[in-house]
Amino acid sequence: MKNRAPSPRPAESGSAYIVTLLALVILTILALTLTLVTQGEIQIGGSEKTINRLFYTADGMLTLEAAAERGHISAPVTVILNRVQVGTSSSMSNTADRVTLLPSVLLTSAHADKSNSAEQSTQLYQTISRTTARSQRIAWNGNVVPDDLTPVEVLGTKTLEVEIINTMSQRNGSIDNAVKGMLGGHN
Repeated sequence: MKNRAPSPRPAESGSAYIVTLLALVILTILALTLTLVTQGEIQIGGSEKTINRLFYTADGMLTLEAAAERGHISAPVTVILNRVQVGTSSSMSNTADRVTLLPSVLLTSAHADKSNSAEQSTQLYQTISRTTARSQRIAWNGNVVPDDLTPVEVLGTKTLEVEIINTMSQRNGSIDNAVKGMLGGHN
């Protein structure tokens, strides 16, 4: 049997193993940190997407109200948009955007006469009304679309208010109509 030569550095035996384990621990901690940061960013992005979706659905409803020049609605109008269904008919899960347009509130109404000459007479009528749209991202189970009174899980809410300025001018029997809107929003 041959004798092995003694190691020239007995104090360094196994140090490569320790250095490798230390490097693996550091890389594992770095990977876990990166995973947690990424999960947080994904959640923030999902919330921002939901809020933007709700803002634009409420804004669209207010735009329809202003374009229709209805001015006053007597009861809330609720619309379900962007419905997504997952599962079978017995255990169906749903998400959708529920937009409610609340009745307009007349803020001011004014009438003024302006005369440019003896022949041309202009009458101005101006009304300012406030309309509110509330948009919610909702989730529910079942195959039936919920009404306003059915309990649902609310995933996000956005409320927008618009003041509609409706100006009508009447010159020698012809009527000109202009609608201007001022938009404001809150959660």
